Amino acid sequence: FQLTSQSLKRGTEVVQKFEYGYGQTNAAGEITPNSNNGQLAKIEAFIGAAKQWTQKFCYDSIERLSKSEEYRGDTNALTYKQVFDSTGSAILPQDREQSDNGSGESDPIRAGRRDDDIGNGRHRVDPIIS
Repeated sequence: FQLTSQSLKRGTEVVQKFEYGYGQTNAAGEITPNSNNGQLAKIEAFIGAAKQWTQKFCYDSIERLSKSEEYRGDTNALTYKQVFDSTGSAILPQDREQSDNGSGESDPIRAGRRDDDIGNGRHRVDPIIS
């Protein structure tokens, strides 16, 4: 059993809907026909009939998540992209790892480092991903 869609209705009107696609994706991010291997490849979200966003997922040769992307529903513009290494850890963009805050010192927030000394105490700093 694979969930292919979910709908929230008010009477007969569809208020919100999610559609799911499974399988391998090609270079354009579309699901390859007859490739359903059980892995989630795409989620599309709608409010009424208007598409709000699409999420696409890519997997490596041994079926580990390697990339996740989110696109706007109205323009299909890429709004978020995350790449993962072979251990499942998020890989930060190179410019985030090598950022500079203008003082010649590395900016721990933009660099995405964790548990850096900031100010008078130790604070956990989560990476900012765009």
